[in-house]
Amino acid sequence: MIMKPIKLEANLPEIPLYFDDFVTKEAYQASLRRIALQLSTTPTANILETIESFLVELACPGFSRENFKVRIEDAVLYISLDLRRTNTVLPKEKMIHQEHAYQPFLRVFQLPFYKIDINNIHAWYHAGMLYIRLPKKPDSDNKISREIEVK
Repeated sequence: MIMKPIKLEANLPEIPLYFDDFVTKEAYQASLRRIALQLSTTPTANILETIESFLVELACPGFSRENFKVRIEDAVLYISLDLRRTNTVLPKEKMIHQEHAYQPFLRVFQLPFYKIDINNIHAWYHAGMLYIRLPKKPDSDNKISREIEVK
């Protein structure tokens, strides 16, 4: 078994034709923009395998290590971003155009559980990249769950 991402299904809105009179075009487009923003802010991932370990790399520029939560449960790696929104617009300013925004995300990866040394997993954040090193272990006497501190 190899390490691989688990695809989470997006909750895309479905509006039947008979609702056209009740939902404005602007409201529907705003809903689609929110969904597109959420999908576009999910970071891309690389997974590398060496003889000693797996290395998961996520491109996540603009955050701090405190924003990330990394945990393992039942041979599944969960990586999430807990982002508290801050208003960067001053009281006498108003946003007239916005192309970037950050949304919380969740990435999920199925682990080759029999190979991971759960007690020696390390995560760190550097230069906009989140790294998680998962050392291999040949025996299967592992704990089932653990939260990993991001350094």
